[in-house]
Amino acid sequence: AFSRSSQCQQYFLQFGLLEPSRLDGTSDNRMNAPSNRRASVIMPMHSDPLRERKMELLRKVGTQAGWCVSFPEYNPQGPAFDSARAREDLASASLVIADLSYERPSCYFELGFAEALGKQIYAVAESGTEIHQTGHRNAIVFYRDFQELESLLLHALLTLSQER
Repeated sequence: AFSRSSQCQQYFLQFGLLEPSRLDGTSDNRMNAPSNRRASVIMPMHSDPLRERKMELLRKVGTQAGWCVSFPEYNPQGPAFDSARAREDLASASLVIADLSYERPSCYFELGFAEALGKQIYAVAESGTEIHQTGHRNAIVFYRDFQELESLLLHALLTLSQER
């Protein structure tokens, strides 16, 4: 299985933010960022035609701000949703980024897990998206385009980085 933690390790290795020799558990400054700056993303997967572009944007912004951004495993032909795995992934994150665009029930379902776990949540949605039941309804940040989404995410992650 490909866990979100291994996604973070591979991503940090790919961009030179983690030395392969440090995978044994020893730490240096480059390994400290992932441990307390891991953002788990909730977002529409199959229904969002811009999914790949958003994922790349989130990875880029995360790297710029010193965060490891991980995404759910998604297989449209796969079996039912693994709620235990989703809760485990969300529980290990220090931040949850939730994109509520496209009003996907599955995103609200996962957001409910994050809320129940008491996770810090940064929720965004494309302008014009109707927001449904969530405890973060008044805190959702709306974006008009990718440039604005990038700016909002970078500002949020940099601000949160200073707090950690």
